[in-house]
Amino acid sequence: MYKIHVVKASNLPSADRNGLSDPFVVIYAKTSDGKIKIGQTKVVKKNLNPDWDSSLQKPFFVYTPLVKELKFKVYDKDVIGKDKLGSLKFESQFATPLNSFPIKSKRAFNNGLQFNDSNWPTLTVSVQLISDRSAFEDRKKGELNKYQRVGYMLEFNPPLPAGKRNTNLSFLAFDRVDGGMARRLPRQCNFDDRGVKVKYPTTDFQSGWSPVATLNLPKLETHLFSNVQFYYIPVIEVEDYSGVITLLCFGISKDCAHKACLLYDEPIELHVGPGQKEIVNSLTSFHLHDCYNTLEHSDFTKTIGETRIYLSSLENFYAFANCVKKVVLPPETKIFNRLELDVDKAITLRYASQFHQRPLPEKLIFYADWNSTSGHTLDEGIQVFDKDFNPLGMICSKHEKAFDKSLEWKIDRTQKYDQFKNETLYLRVNLSGLPKEARFVALALAGYSNSEWPMKYGGFFRIIEEDSLFEFVNMTARYKGHCTGVNICVLWKMDNGDWAVLPMLKSFTHSGFTKGLKLHFEKIREYLKTSSYLQEMTAVMNQYY
Repeated sequence: MYKIHVVKASNLPSADRNGLSDPFVVIYAKTSDGKIKIGQTKVVKKNLNPDWDSSLQKPFFVYTPLVKELKFKVYDKDVIGKDKLGSLKFESQFATPLNSFPIKSKRAFNNGLQFNDSNWPTLTVSVQLISDRSAFEDRKKGELNKYQRVGYMLEFNPPLPAGKRNTNLSFLAFDRVDGGMARRLPRQCNFDDRGVKVKYPTTDFQSGWSPVATLNLPKLETHLFSNVQFYYIPVIEVEDYSGVITLLCFGISKDCAHKACLLYDEPIELHVGPGQKEIVNSLTSFHLHDCYNTLEHSDFTKTIGETRIYLSSLENFYAFANCVKKVVLPPETKIFNRLELDVDKAITLRYASQFHQRPLPEKLIFYADWNSTSGHTLDEGIQVFDKDFNPLGMICSKHEKAFDKSLEWKIDRTQKYDQFKNETLYLRVNLSGLPKEARFVALALAGYSNSEWPMKYGGFFRIIEEDSLFEFVNMTARYKGHCTGVNICVLWKMDNGDWAVLPMLKSFTHSGFTKGLKLHFEKIREYLKTSSYLQEMTAVMNQYY
């Protein structure tokens, strides 16, 4: 949030025949929702050195931390409209003390002035970061429908020293329907993940520097599904601090000139010594359900207990997440400890078997999708290579079977593998039935045509035991940009006979007359053959936690 003063201007170019102007300033903020007008000053008649707020009594406010750009446009007021006199823009360092800045002015340049001239036009402004309670209005149930984002930030007592950055924010997300699925969002490889974003301001707030985390309600991954319930629990990470950290939770409207709504504040007392780190959970979760995109529901927050869980008292973060899960989910939830991969985590199927304390089945289901569309707008396929990356066989929509049905391309219409789809494309895999020389099994998604498709809506991959439908491995991802295909993962047969699951998630784009998966598998083959990817993933094998 920002407090802005437009104080004065000097040496403005004239726009009227009398050699003067009638200047005023319009303030804009560029956010994730586009450019928004914050406000404008009064018009000062017939003046090239206008004073709008030298007493600093007429502030403008931007009530969102998600500002990408601040812009000040100086205009001359005309009877029939307005003429632009110049502009000033801040793109990264928004907060600035009271100062005069040269403006960008085509009119001044046309009048013969140079940018470094002493009489070049200037605008005097101040932009102050604010996080005290004056930035928020009280929670009013009847007005919550205008808030589409939930923001989180930290206050410190005692305040942090200037420039000290020793905290971070993230979320543990739990799915009540899907066996208590746990994810830490955003993941380290993606700071804008499934509607969850963490922003790192370049300047300090009043009590010290704080990250700012937001939940964009319309973009949270469950907004398409009416009967999914997700719980998002803020997680605070702290190094070298002793005192009280207050977690502020507030609603943010699309109109960032409207005050943020303080939903709750939660004090957390911590004593973390120099060189030490602590991770602790909030006692209040954000409860997403019933397919809503604003905060209209009265039960969107949920108290999860009175006892905090501290990472320092547990073996690892996975144990921490499971402890939080048992507290936040309702007692009737069937708890399931999910083994979730990420782009920097590789495991073996034997490791997955030990993790779940189950024998590894012979018959597996590979289920991958992207964009969460109805039906199957993307084709899914497998290409098998030998140790020299020579292709041995493949399955896709045009080749539904390979290796005597050890690989099969199939469609399910019983919602057996996905309760949200009437038609699910999946691959049936029997690894023991593959040829002895098979060493690599590449899984990919591609469009049926060469048209590019967006990656921003996210995708997932699951390895499921065919007979019991037990999920052995899960992986999700979301990226920016477009592609014609994406390689989801590669299974690599090790020398000891175990299969490694390498979560590649590498996108490809190609053009031409050849459609579908074939060209994408050729690109995957070249990448595996020429890059150091296999060596890099070997170094982090089974280092899951």
